[in-house]
Amino acid sequence: MATSTPSQVAATLDNERSRRAESFANGYMPPEKLVVDPSLHFHTEADTDLDPVSYEVLRSKLWNVNWDHQETIRRVSGSQVVVYGYDFNTTIQTEDGAGVCFGPGNLFFGGCADVVVKWTLEHRSMNVGINEGDIFLQDDPWIGTNHQMDAAVYAPVFHEGKLFAWVYNVIHQRELGGVEPGGFTQQAHDVYAEPTFFPPMKLVDAGKVREDVVDAWVRRSRLAGLMTLELRSQIAGVELARARLLDLVERYGAECRHLSRSVCSKFVFRQLRTLMYIERKRSSHSRGYVQMNTHDYSGRRQFSGLIVCHFMEQADRLVLYFQHSRPDGDEIASPQLTFELDMLLDRCHAGTFHGKA
Repeated sequence: MATSTPSQVAATLDNERSRRAESFANGYMPPEKLVVDPSLHFHTEADTDLDPVSYEVLRSKLWNVNWDHQETIRRVSGSQVVVYGYDFNTTIQTEDGAGVCFGPGNLFFGGCADVVVKWTLEHRSMNVGINEGDIFLQDDPWIGTNHQMDAAVYAPVFHEGKLFAWVYNVIHQRELGGVEPGGFTQQAHDVYAEPTFFPPMKLVDAGKVREDVVDAWVRRSRLAGLMTLELRSQIAGVELARARLLDLVERYGAECRHLSRSVCSKFVFRQLRTLMYIERKRSSHSRGYVQMNTHDYSGRRQFSGLIVCHFMEQADRLVLYFQHSRPDGDEIASPQLTFELDMLLDRCHAGTFHGKA
């Protein structure tokens, strides 16, 4: 008799531990419906009919909250990578992780934010809890980051006792250990030769910094003092953004009750349509454009993977084709990329999305 793997079994609170182990082994893909501890209540009321002036005012306000979040990190971190290289980003997410606002830094980091928040909701709401005043920390590539040096610090925002939103940042921390200073281990045979990685854990518990977690995080570094400063800058940015966001809710009340449904959905879809129009004009493809990337790896096994992604509009659908990708590149990119775009279009009510391998 065949047995089901955790990924084949319906997600429930009872099998949370096995699903968590599965995500560590094979990476995390959120289910269609998140399984969250019922003691965590979501703020789901929405004002879906904003007039154009209120829409632009709120969009600008959210952008400035996110901008101040970014600038706080730049002023506190003391990191050239952050201040001059902009190798970081800040975001605002809805209560269930959907993206609302992204900073002008490294946009790749924003693409992982929703997955990290969803994993936290599914796997931390029950065993450590998600409460007002909490802040989380993570750098696990199997959950959602580029590599271990890109560390995420993020916090839930509660309003009237219910989870209303998340504020989130990622910065490239400069020295987190590993066999080579700086963390870029070119000759690594596997991830365990690189800096140690941590799945989401509670960095601040109900407003109080957990010094044991800070110590564990910076102890692996050759520059522990510098890493402590960078980590504190991320905490400062999150705390400022959370306070500013709550001020915004208090000021605008019901009009700002729910972020994605009332503000970002129309804006993101409009931007996506604009991008498609510009790229069609620049390319020879009348209804789409092609994006090509290569991935090289030299360690125990050497390969060069090619990802070829064709974006095509067909009536009310956005279709992605990966059929010209080499196997290595296709395995690396297409599942996560198609998932992210599917989530984007679903949030924007933009019609149907189809990804084809």
